Amino acid sequence: MAKQMSMTNRLFSCTDHCRQARRQSVPLAEAVCFYYFALINIQFKSINNPKIAIIFCKLLFIKFINVLKYRIFRDIIATQNARKRCISKSLQRLKKSQIGEEEKMRKILSDLIHQPEDCEVGVISCLQTMYYKEEKTELPKGNIRIPGWCPRLNRRCNQCGFCSDGNGEVGFSLGWPSLHCLLATISGIALVTPDLSTSDKLSQGFEESFLDVVDDYDDYLGFLCQFLGYTHREYGPDCSKEELFLKIKECIDQDKALMLQSSADNRWTVIQGYDEEDQSIFIFKWNTVVLAHDPINAKKVKVSDWYENFSRIIHFAKKDKANRITHRVAFSRLYRLLKNGHDHHYYSNSIAYILDDSHYAAVSREVLEREYAKLANLFFGIVVNRCNADWCFDNFYEMPGTNWAEKFAEDFKFISMSSALQHDLGQITNGCILGELHQNGSREETIAMLRNRKNRAVLAQALELASTIDSRIMDTVWKIATTP
Repeated sequence: MAKQMSMTNRLFSCTDHCRQARRQSVPLAEAVCFYYFALINIQFKSINNPKIAIIFCKLLFIKFINVLKYRIFRDIIATQNARKRCISKSLQRLKKSQIGEEEKMRKILSDLIHQPEDCEVGVISCLQTMYYKEEKTELPKGNIRIPGWCPRLNRRCNQCGFCSDGNGEVGFSLGWPSLHCLLATISGIALVTPDLSTSDKLSQGFEESFLDVVDDYDDYLGFLCQFLGYTHREYGPDCSKEELFLKIKECIDQDKALMLQSSADNRWTVIQGYDEEDQSIFIFKWNTVVLAHDPINAKKVKVSDWYENFSRIIHFAKKDKANRITHRVAFSRLYRLLKNGHDHHYYSNSIAYILDDSHYAAVSREVLEREYAKLANLFFGIVVNRCNADWCFDNFYEMPGTNWAEKFAEDFKFISMSSALQHDLGQITNGCILGELHQNGSREETIAMLRNRKNRAVLAQALELASTIDSRIMDTVWKIATTP
């Protein structure tokens, strides 16, 4: 018993020496070594059989080596982790510094309103977005779609409640008055018709061709800005890139959006941000169909070569509510715009062009395809634009301080119904002859149909009916314009 106590005392003494060594900052490995060799020394003195003592010594030594390896490996890992944490913190500080610098050099407007529209006109969509931003407009809560074509029942929304899922409220609210339709109509885009015989834009697209009619007549964008109650500024390629970029930066910093027109295809987009580092801008990019603000098709795109590919940039300057356009001014201009087309025989020229075999009967396949594209854009443009006019006058969007819908209720209803008739003529013609809306045969067969004069006569007759309806719309527009 005394021997065991003596051995235990020596062991505790040995452990105390080890702890003392650690307290005196002796390296850990040396402390462990000191402890185990002291323990071996104790065991040698306690074990009488030398062979057993040697085996026991080997086991202790192996254990010592393993412990030493573990401690050394742990210290290495701890050192590496500490180094990684140090590097990570440095990178985070650097990244925050870089982000801070980038934020100082870059700004993107994040609260623009982009309403999905049926029958959308790109330039009007951009102007509407810019106007909503200027007015700090907030849309009503809920899922709204403007204007009101029901995709479930394939008809105009009549608030039937079928989409409410039984909760008593319309879940997919349709049929709201549309600012987009109002601007497209009051500008004249939704009511004009291009001349097939002279238009060089019909081969590009329906929006470009209908917009070209209005653009050739007057400064329709200046008119629309005044109609919305604002003066505007316009810049062209005669300004330097540096000068224009500073103006863009100034507007974005003042929480204003801008509009840019491409020189390549004349389409419009919204400028919603800038990057000072390389004088680039952030715009909306749309697909081949002009969907300038559709959240599905539109994306924020950084563009560095914008200056080489623009024709003009427009933004609101200041409010001018005192010079708001009256109904007499708006409808007088609209009447003159429509009369200009009739005075220049747009409809009769287009009818004669369609019936002329020299444009279709014996031409090459390439020429026939181009003529087909022009016809498709003409009639599909009638479908889209008269749809806007129909919706505008059927559910009129009143600007602040106006009461036009109540004052001209019957006249608006007549223009709405007349526009719907023109829309239907274009829809039927597209489906039966051009195959754009309801393609039954192959594209080859559809295009080949244009060589037959009887088929083209259907297109000519549709235009003749549209022209008759147009004359009645003009008379009603003039009636509104001359009413005090």
